[in-house]
Amino acid sequence: MNLALLVVVLIQAVPSAFGWIPNIWTGMINADPALSTSIYLGFVGAASIVAGFAGVVVVFGLSGSSPKFRQFRLVGGRALAQNWTSTIASGFTAAGLSLVSALLTIADVSALAPWFFELAILLLVHGSIRLIWLMRGLVGAVTADDVLKEREASVKPASEAPWRRKAS
Repeated sequence: MNLALLVVVLIQAVPSAFGWIPNIWTGMINADPALSTSIYLGFVGAASIVAGFAGVVVVFGLSGSSPKFRQFRLVGGRALAQNWTSTIASGFTAAGLSLVSALLTIADVSALAPWFFELAILLLVHGSIRLIWLMRGLVGAVTADDVLKEREASVKPASEAPWRRKAS
């Protein structure tokens, strides 16, 4: 999917470079470099936060030892592992691309910077959506685990049956 996002950016960037379609980033390219750089670097922080949160979610999912967590991981298998890895990688890649955008602006190659930034935005949005989806799955596993524990706690041994109690 990340490769598809790169293709989407290229489908916009290449025709824009040749003037075949309007460049949606003209305002950013012509803006004060200090302003553009600030925006790019601000996004580095946001992307880093999402990448860090993704790491926390992954550790949460990997550290659960209950039957429902094990089932969640076994059923998810390779696809789950790829989603976990992708959410973290998307955040860090978005941070790196935003940093590249800032460096390109400082190096006076500001015409390229917004395209790296656009890819960073798309990767972070995509990774965030996947992260929320994964978190919902983990919350579902916790809920199922809680229900199972409550059922087990409410089951009384046969020796405590009302008809077995001694009269006082």
